[in-house]
Amino acid sequence: MAKYEKPIGRGAMWKKTSQKDTTYFSGVMEFTPSAGGPPVKVSFVAFEVGDKRTKNSPDYTILVNSCGPAPARGAGKQREGQFSPDPNLTDMGGRAPEKDDDDIPF
Repeated sequence: MAKYEKPIGRGAMWKKTSQKDTTYFSGVMEFTPSAGGPPVKVSFVAFEVGDKRTKNSPDYTILVNSCGPAPARGAGKQREGQFSPDPNLTDMGGRAPEKDDDDIPF
């Protein structure tokens, strides 16, 4: 794995429980995939793998819910280092993200 002197992005995850009592993580990442390129904001969920078959099997599966251009720096009242989902991002079907109702978001 490549070692970076400086991170190319950052994000946050929140531990949640669905109505069916499944624990999962909901998160958002903002990063710049290439030097000088436009920043990207990605929303995702992560679920624990229940049936690991080998020691090399992953512990979590990640599903990307939405991906789009990150808002311009300095836009809004967000302080540096704080992240909140962008309500204008859409998922793969072109629908606006739904409000968090403690259910699995897909």
